[in-house]
Amino acid sequence: MTLYWRLTLGVVGLIAPLLLLMIAQDFHNLHSFVLEREGIRLRAQAKPIIDKDLLHQPLDDTKLRALANQLATDLTSADTGAVIVDRHSQVIGRYYSQIGEPAPPELPQKWYAPALAGEREQNYIVTDKNRNHFLVALVPIPPRQKPLGVVVLSTSLEESYRLVRHHVLSTIIYSVILLLIASTLVFIMVRKNLRPLACMIIVTKQIARGDWSRRVHLHRGSDEIGQLASSFDEMVDHLQAAFDAQAQSENRLRQFLADISHELRTPLTTIGGYTDLLLTGVTGVSEESRPLLTRMRREINRTNRLVKDLLLLARTDKAAMLELQRVDLSSLCAEVAELIRLRTGRFTLQTTLSEKVFVQADPDRIEQVLLNILDNAIRHTPEKTQIDMRLESIAGKARITISDNGRGIPADMLDHIFERFRYGQPQSKADRGLGLGLAIAKAIVEAHGGTIAAFNQVGSGACFRVEIQLAT
Repeated sequence: MTLYWRLTLGVVGLIAPLLLLMIAQDFHNLHSFVLEREGIRLRAQAKPIIDKDLLHQPLDDTKLRALANQLATDLTSADTGAVIVDRHSQVIGRYYSQIGEPAPPELPQKWYAPALAGEREQNYIVTDKNRNHFLVALVPIPPRQKPLGVVVLSTSLEESYRLVRHHVLSTIIYSVILLLIASTLVFIMVRKNLRPLACMIIVTKQIARGDWSRRVHLHRGSDEIGQLASSFDEMVDHLQAAFDAQAQSENRLRQFLADISHELRTPLTTIGGYTDLLLTGVTGVSEESRPLLTRMRREINRTNRLVKDLLLLARTDKAAMLELQRVDLSSLCAEVAELIRLRTGRFTLQTTLSEKVFVQADPDRIEQVLLNILDNAIRHTPEKTQIDMRLESIAGKARITISDNGRGIPADMLDHIFERFRYGQPQSKADRGLGLGLAIAKAIVEAHGGTIAAFNQVGSGACFRVEIQLAT
């Protein structure tokens, strides 16, 4: 869910409970008002009649019983029913309507007790068997002396309740409309205020694709989003400057490596030539000096390989140094496998090669990649280890997998295995390399636009995977 919707729903989630609370409070107030109004109306209509019939004459139980039916008749109207109850909670007066005036509902006798004790404001809500609601108001008689009985007045609440329901329903509808309008306005406001963030996302993606010239360039004053955009542009400026400086430094270092490697080749070749002359006996070297000269020749060869590797690393970072052509990897892998079998008989090399897998590549460089990986496997696995080479075409790419059933790559080496001058523990000191073979392989593969990865197989040894785009 986007930030637009989360903020909008969050604001709406805060407004909605407040509207519900307002509706509930409005319903409670209106309901209380209706009941209070109906109670006041019943008492206001009944007071003049009760005063006229009972106030200015002596009154006792016998007199009240004699006047009860007439008093009930006088108090009954089109929307009001009335009965008279004596001090013993017995009905002593009732009007039997012939034209449909409402009849008061029957009440439990205990409900009359407060009114018979002199309390004047006694109202009850009663529901009949048809689920109609009535308001019942009790008026003690006589009203200004010790009560001898109670006038029970009742009126239907259905019309009032209908008005309350209509009002509440209207309020709910208006609240829903208000909520929808508020949601729309909040969404528009949030989207407008967060539009710079969307712009920053677009610029960030363009920068991630390598376009370091892109900037947000917002002019929003001193608000938080404006400060964020300004800080973002400033950060990208610093990053671009840092990357430019790093690229320049790497170019200078690469050029230095190429120059120094090139310059070292001449003196190394000269020293190697002099050593060879000494070894051939042209200058009369004694037999005691030959072991020393042999070691010198070996170290010169080792230094020469190091210089060549450094020169190759300096050059393979540029794809322009590759001589690309259409290459059949099946034939190339078969040739490399045969060369490895001839070089050493201590290992078993199995090949599974798909036919006619063509790529656009430099065959000499790809051969060097395969030889470096296989050489690495030979150096770091015991004798009789089985090495498998597989070539297949998967998802538009040529995949070469070289695996063995040796001890695998140490865990602390996995993340650094393609770094320069990193090497593991060989089977013997004589097998120790310079730590540049896999770095060179990685540089060559990436110069071809491919990928190389190393990992340990479950329950087995190491595995190297090279992938290069198939030729179209």
